[in-house]
Parts: sequence; C-alpha cells; structure tokens
Amino acid sequence: MESLHCTACILQRMSPSLAAAATIVESWRWMGGVGDGLNQQRDAAARLCWPNVTATLPALEGAHGEGSGPGITTQEFQDAVYTFDIGQNDLQLALAAGLSYDRILVETIPAIVTRIKNAVTMVHEAGGRKFLLYNTGALGCLPSMLARRGGGSELDRAGCLVDHNGVAGEFNAQLGRLCRDLRAKLANATVVCVDMYAIKYGLVANHTAHGFSEPLMACCGSGGPPYNYRAGKACAVGDRRISWDGIHYTEDANRVVADKVLSAEYSDPPLRFPSLCTSQT
Repeated sequence: MESLHCTACILQRMSPSLAAAATIVESWRWMGGVGDGLNQQRDAAARLCWPNVTATLPALEGAHGEGSGPGITTQEFQDAVYTFDIGQNDLQLALAAGLSYDRILVETIPAIVTRIKNAVTMVHEAGGRKFLLYNTGALGCLPSMLARRGGGSELDRAGCLVDHNGVAGEFNAQLGRLCRDLRAKLANATVVCVDMYAIKYGLVANHTAHGFSEPLMACCGSGGPPYNYRAGKACAVGDRRISWDGIHYTEDANRVVADKVLSAEYSDPPLRFPSLCTSQT
C-alpha cells in the first residue's frame, strides 16, 4: 500500500498521539477510491486526524519547549521532512474499474491532486515546513497492468502500455504544477518533487545496464512469458528481475530506485536528503 508518510529526520521518538494521527492519514489515503462511500470515510478520517495534530502538538512539548515532555518540540515538528507518495493505487483502481481515459484525466487525477494539496497545506498550517512529493511511476510497465490489457492496446518501444503511461504522465504533470504552486504560496516552506516516473521507466528501458533481465515479467508468479502474472512459485535465488509480484519491485530494483532518489538527480529542486534534513526553517 502506498501511503502518506510523516518522516522526521531528527526525531528520536514519536508520541502515541502523532503516531495514531499518521495511521489515520494512511487509512484516509487508502480509502480514497472511486466510490462515494469511501470518499465520505476518507473525509471523516481527515477531520479526525489533522485538527488533532494541530491541537496536540503544544501539549506534547516540554515545559520550556525543549522536548522534555513525552512528545516533540515545535522546532522538531518544523524540522521534520514530510514525504507524500500518493496516486499509483488510485490510478490503478480507476483503470481496473474500467473508467474511461478521459474521465480519469478530468475527474480522478484532479481529485487526487487536490487531496495532496489539502494534506500538504494542513501539515504546513500545523507547523511543517519541509515537503517531499513523489510522482507516480510508469503504470503501463507493470506486469499486473500488461497481463490485463485488451487486444487493441498500444505498446511503446519498451513494451509498456501507452494509455496507462499517458495517465501517469498527466497525473505527474498536474502534480508538478502543484509543486510549483505550493512553493509560491507556502511561506518559509521547502517543496521538493521527485520524478519517480523517469527513474522507473528508465530502469525498464535500460534494464540491462543495471543487470536485470525480463523487465516486464514478474519473478514471483507462474504462467511464464511474457508477464508471469499468476499466483505461483517464489522468485528463484539469484534472479535479477525488476518486478517481484507484478506490482511491487524486487529488493534489487528498489535498491537502484533508492540510489537514484538519494542522488537528488531526479529532484526539483535537486536537494539531497542530508541538506534537506539539516536545513533550518
């Protein structure tokens, strides 16, 4: 499950209240599907979570704001880095539900981006100042998506679904505009957007350079080529594959992705984690 992460670089402890709030936020995002009932649950969870974070923070400080209490100081809350990795599951659900390409572009994507905007704004109002937003990867390169494709689906030169990657591209374009808007509107905030699409599509298209084979075939499954996307045997020892189960990456592939994220080469602005974590707000 993708989630909204509240990751504090300098925090050595997390209060039960804030940990519970983070759990509610994760549930809130996960419930944000296409049904009205799910949306109502999501909104209810949001109302429960964010006001509690704002109201609870002062009570968690020590007597002199030095962290001597059970929670964190205002400065620690401000110095934390809040990362948002949202969108892929929502888009996959919309595609699996048979929503038209146009409807996803006009309704689903703007709704997801608006939720991200609202969440970032709420954290900022609570005192957060450092935000890291990941866009979504190449949906059309996932074996789970490829295995369900219709007969007339167009594939690109890497063997990925053109329409699905088009959906990911539009989501990423709107998220990129949001990042720029947030930088302009949020006072004293640092907003970094990470291009996960470029990282993950590049890994598929240039898989041999990283020592991977069969980039569109899950290693944990059955059915054989071209996608091996059916429940089956576990990955063989030493198998160098990108996809583990058709949706998630293998440990080896995730290591490559993590190295590229940490390099800041795909970040806008290109701030490395150490400088982001230690910068003062």
